[in-house]
Amino acid sequence: MSQNPEATLDDALQNVNQSTVTSGIIYERTMQLANLYNFNREEGFNTANYKYFRQALLEMHNASNKNLFVNIDQLDGQLEQEAQNIVPIGILNTDFQLLNYNMDNETLGGLLYNEDTKRFSQINGRPPFYTLHTTVIAPLKKAVEGNNVTYKLNINYLFQNQQQKIKTLSADFGDGVNRTLITNQQLISQNITVPYATSGVKTATYQVTYEDNSSLTTYSTLYFKKTQGLQKSIGLLCAGTQGLGTTKNDTLQADISFQGYNNDPSDPNRDPTIKAKIQYRTYFANSNSSGVVNSPIIILDGFDPGDKRKIEDCDCENDADCLSVNLNSDGSFNGDDYRSIVDLQNYQDNLGFTQNVLNSLRERGFDVIIVNFPTYKTDDLNTPEVILDEVEIDGGAYYIESNAFALVKL
Repeated sequence: MSQNPEATLDDALQNVNQSTVTSGIIYERTMQLANLYNFNREEGFNTANYKYFRQALLEMHNASNKNLFVNIDQLDGQLEQEAQNIVPIGILNTDFQLLNYNMDNETLGGLLYNEDTKRFSQINGRPPFYTLHTTVIAPLKKAVEGNNVTYKLNINYLFQNQQQKIKTLSADFGDGVNRTLITNQQLISQNITVPYATSGVKTATYQVTYEDNSSLTTYSTLYFKKTQGLQKSIGLLCAGTQGLGTTKNDTLQADISFQGYNNDPSDPNRDPTIKAKIQYRTYFANSNSSGVVNSPIIILDGFDPGDKRKIEDCDCENDADCLSVNLNSDGSFNGDDYRSIVDLQNYQDNLGFTQNVLNSLRERGFDVIIVNFPTYKTDDLNTPEVILDEVEIDGGAYYIESNAFALVKL
């Protein structure tokens, strides 16, 4: 016997006049984790970052029954094509509708719900929906490192519905200079390079004027790490922590390629064929001063989407993406709360003292190799022509078979 598909909100609204759903979006069609009801309305809740923008865009896309804007995979596909030092500015601007339904006292709303039929019905003289508007603007990267940040304005990152369009938009990216991004409802495609003198969270201020001449001030943040040149690299590892003995950093790429399970040649979204990359740090035994591995023990990082768990604290502190989400209130690295792979080797012995597996093994004559599966770019061997670093791989959440071939080479 076939099962009936799970009822949707649209099924429940079949008897309700939806002519006032002018945006095509009903917010209750999705989980409302971004709380767009209150963004730019509640005091102190008016600052977006990359993570928040993604969540807001996801919710508006899903709440339109996936008819408006783009999904997260499509957004990621666009961003993967951008150069490392380019930071697109995402602009989400749309009306959305909410159910005028009061669960605690239905007579105070505009809808009644019948538990038996699983259907809403309208209360005469009451609107079944009410309308809100949201504008979310944010850089589409978590963090950037280098001498400056180049912000990119492009129509591909303007997600705007037909209601209450933006007439003018200006931005101060934290350097005291106001720049026009939209004028006469037209986005000005441009790259804006902003040099920052110091590392830290950079706050941008946006002045929005809508087509009805109402206005809004909203904000975004981006973590910037001041370095000499572009530092993001699979080979970027810190020197290791004092007290952990002699160490050596290295990276490698597998000799054997692997393609994921979606290998249909006709599917444009098929999995790439790649040779996996890994980072590793060797902690030589206390008795080994030769710099040559004699008695290896390998510790592998586990499931870690986004490579949030680095080998040591200093690796996180050296990586702008990791550092940006592990900051104290004063902008310094929060090493007390961060847990690296080395930190996770701590355990309590039978006397209640804290010990570390890494140190215990080194004391017993073992050379310990800790392997991390980073996020990296590499070539897709499916592509006939050579395109360097054309795909980004989240090693911490990638196919275990692919990562295993890198381990085989190690």
